[in-house]
Amino acid sequence: MTRESDSKAERLETKINYKIIAMMVAFTIAYYVYGYLNQDYVINNFTVLNIIPFLTTPLGVGIAGIIVAKRYWKTEIFGKAYLSLGIAYILWWLGSSLYEYYDFIEIDPYPSIADVFFIAMFPFLYYHIILNTKPFYKSITKYAKVSVWIIAVALVILYTSMTLPEGTSYDLDFYISEINIVIEAVLLALVILGALVFSHSVLGNVWVLLVIGLSIFTFADYWYYYTEEQYDKSHPSNAIWNLSFMILIYALYKHNKAI
Repeated sequence: MTRESDSKAERLETKINYKIIAMMVAFTIAYYVYGYLNQDYVINNFTVLNIIPFLTTPLGVGIAGIIVAKRYWKTEIFGKAYLSLGIAYILWWLGSSLYEYYDFIEIDPYPSIADVFFIAMFPFLYYHIILNTKPFYKSITKYAKVSVWIIAVALVILYTSMTLPEGTSYDLDFYISEINIVIEAVLLALVILGALVFSHSVLGNVWVLLVIGLSIFTFADYWYYYTEEQYDKSHPSNAIWNLSFMILIYALYKHNKAI
C-alpha cells in the first residue's frame, strides 16, 4: 500500500459520521424532555438522569483518554497528553459523584469539596492541549491568535456583565463561579488554537469534535453558574453536559483509529 493510499485510509477512519452526531443530539433532546415532563419525580428521586451525565459518561471520557494514552505511550507527545485528558475527566467524575452524594444526603453540594475536583481538572486539560499544540504554535498566524484570545476575553466580560446586577453578593459562590468562567474561557481559546494547528492533518476531524465537545461543555457550565440558584436535576445543563461527554468519547474513539 502506498503512502498516499495510507493517508486516504487514515482520513476515512477519522471522517465524522453525522448520523452518530444526530443520534447523540436526539438522545439529548429526549433526555431533557423526559426530565421536563417528570420534574417532580426527577427532582425528588435518584434516577437515570443522575447516573448518565454525572456517573457514567464523564467516566467514559476518562477511560477513553487512558485507552488512547496507552496506545501511544511510547510516542513523545500523545501518551502523556491523553493520559492528562483522561485524568481530567476522572477528576470531574469524582467531583460530580461527591456532588450527587451531598445532594442525596440533603447537604448543599455547592460550594463543597466537590468543587476542588472540578477545578483540579483544568490544569490537566491545559497540559493536554498545550503539549499537543506547542510544537506547532508558531505556524498559527498572529491574526488567528489575537482573534481567539479576544473571543475568550469577550466571553468573560459578557458573563460577568450579566451576573453583576445591583445588589450582587460577593460571596464564595460568586468568586468560585468567576474563577471557573475565566479558566474555561482560556481553555476554549486553547482548544480552538489546537483545532487550527491540526486542521489540515489526519487529526483535523478529531480536533473539530474536541472543539465542539469542549465548547458545549463550557456552555453548559456557564448556564449552570448563571442559573445556579434555580438549578435542579431537571435543568437543561445536565442534558448539555451529557452531550459534550458523548461527543468527547466519540472524538477519542476517532483518535484511536486515526494513526
